[in-house]
Amino acid sequence: MNELIDLAIDAHGGMAQWEKFNHLKVRLKTGGHIWEIKGKAGLLAEGFYEANTKEQRSSYHSLLEPYQISKWESDKLTIQNGENGEIREVKHPRSMFDGEQLESQWNDFQPYYFCNYAWWTYFTAPFNFKLPGFVLHELEPWQQDGETWRRLEVTFPDYIQTHNKVQVFFFGGDHLLRRHDYAPDILQSVPSSQYVKNYKDYNGIKIATNRRIYLRNNDGGYNAEPIMVSIDVLDFKLS
Repeated sequence: MNELIDLAIDAHGGMAQWEKFNHLKVRLKTGGHIWEIKGKAGLLAEGFYEANTKEQRSSYHSLLEPYQISKWESDKLTIQNGENGEIREVKHPRSMFDGEQLESQWNDFQPYYFCNYAWWTYFTAPFNFKLPGFVLHELEPWQQDGETWRRLEVTFPDYIQTHNKVQVFFFGGDHLLRRHDYAPDILQSVPSSQYVKNYKDYNGIKIATNRRIYLRNNDGGYNAEPIMVSIDVLDFKLS
């Protein structure tokens, strides 16, 4: 196992602390241009995201109208309108994106699949790189913002649903995550960079409370406008 991942895990609170928990609950606000492109502006503006920390099972409960609740496991996604509303289900939700263009409008299920799998990756990294099947390789260091960031190339195993198979994570001198590069398969593999900051300690684990995702340029820089996705963590609990 690469030495960098051990340093990063220790910086974020340590594996021993992470292993005490198997459930996370996040209150968050989201925004960004992608929701406008897909015709879903405001749908995920504020709510609770909950997930199993070791397996891909999660849910999102909106705090705004239409107060929908989504629940996701790898091969099934359900949506319910409120606590007692009708439950709709789709199997193999990733297949809904086959053949789509970037400008395609999303149906009712697609934004919930997107957020459930994506947030699982964001909120469990870097700890889950210790799960079976992950392949890690350190790349050459990267200079940015007057700092030297170490880069970890992560190849995800097939049983994990994520943006794309090979992603790159950038760690600062304190070994906290600074940046995360990927190219989502379901969004026409558009190169993207997520910048994370404003870490807070929750249950002994350091969590970035500010995440901004931008389109990435060929030189590794990014376009400051528009912000494609914004994620602000209001509260975070592990149990």
